Amino acid sequence: MDTTVRGIDAVVVAELRAAGYMESTVGQYAKTIKALTEFASGREYSTSVPEGSDFVALDAAWQAEMGRRGLGQVERAVPRFPSYRLDPRTVEHTAALYPDASAWLTENFGATPVLMYSAAAASERGPADPAAAADLERMMGALAALAVAAGAHRIMVAGGETSGAIVDTLGIKAVVVNAEMDTGVPWCSTVDDDPVTLLLKSGNFGKQDLPVRAATVTEL
Repeated sequence: MDTTVRGIDAVVVAELRAAGYMESTVGQYAKTIKALTEFASGREYSTSVPEGSDFVALDAAWQAEMGRRGLGQVERAVPRFPSYRLDPRTVEHTAALYPDASAWLTENFGATPVLMYSAAAASERGPADPAAAADLERMMGALAALAVAAGAHRIMVAGGETSGAIVDTLGIKAVVVNAEMDTGVPWCSTVDDDPVTLLLKSGNFGKQDLPVRAATVTEL
């Protein structure tokens, strides 16, 4: 791992200098890489991912209309796995969705991959509501934490804001970036003693079968 970091360092430093960056900027970058090299030295990281039985896919796209590709991913995954949709239209306050959602996750987690989502076509959503969207993102973070506490080691997250909420809730400070599952969509593993493997992506990134493949892959 430390050899990989040093290799990246040499390439990036050369590119920064070729682009005309000030030596002070290049030097600060080199210091950062040195610290990362020391951190990575002696650590071994597996290129395998946990079995799909503890796979949880979370998608909280609600405020903005998701594109055809993102909706297609949800539509393809729903028939394949136990799935639960969080629909703010069914409650007066979005936070009221959490008790039933957490109970469903607790009951269904473990035997097979599961999907929890709120993404829907415009005809199946209410008007754009930033407060509801923010509530859903925080709720997905809480559900991710619940899944990890129950033993989940593989989580796929669709939506940039949702990914940020889940990373914050789980307290993730650093990850190792592994192989890409699709273009621009790499697996990432936390660097603690009990690592969680994450697939964090924008809502419309990846092929339509990405969630299905992510649930079943065993080698990166």
